[in-house]
Amino acid sequence: MQAPKSFHLLFRWMSLDDETSPSDASKSVQLVEKIAAAARHLDDEQQLELREFLDTLLAGDADSKQLVEVFKSESFYFVWRTDDGPRRYLTLIREALAAAGPARSTASTSSMARRSRR
Repeated sequence: MQAPKSFHLLFRWMSLDDETSPSDASKSVQLVEKIAAAARHLDDEQQLELREFLDTLLAGDADSKQLVEVFKSESFYFVWRTDDGPRRYLTLIREALAAAGPARSTASTSSMARRSRR
């Protein structure tokens, strides 16, 4: 499955701070905070796209090999120490997005923009 642009953009924002290591993803409160901070740089449409992508991906029956494919990028390299590492990390990202605040739907964003122009 091809990751949306917002998925890679999230990691670019995260990489500005320091290196991201998924090895301790389930234990790292700092990593959740880092992902949430990076997510705040995404606009509402990008956050919504990313949440929908993660919900679809994690709700499906993708195995570890398929989930690893999502992380392949010319810019990042991940080493997974366990088979469930990619799923745990994607779940962590989804939880951090929720912590970053609600992404409004495109329809509500458009209606807010119209109201602000009045």
